[in-house]
Amino acid sequence: MRRKLLLLSLICLWGGFGTMQLVAGPKDDPAAKLPFAKKMKWANGLFKAGSFYTAEEYYFQLKRSNHEIRTSRI
Repeated sequence: MRRKLLLLSLICLWGGFGTMQLVAGPKDDPAAKLPFAKKMKWANGLFKAGSFYTAEEYYFQLKRSNHEIRTSRI
C-alpha cells in the first residue's frame, strides 16, 4: 500500500512540475516598446551574436509593422 501511495504521489508531482512551464506567463520582451530603428539594431546585434532564432522573432515583428518602405529590405 505504501509503495502504491509513493508511486502515485511521485507521478502527481512529476505531472505537476511538467505542466508548470505551460502555466507560467510569457517572458517580458525587453525590446517590445522600442521604436523601429532601435528594434532593427537590436535584431541585427542578436543576429551578429549568433542568436538567430531570437533575431528572427524580432525581424518578424518588424515585418508585421506598418513600415512598408523600411521592411522591404528584410
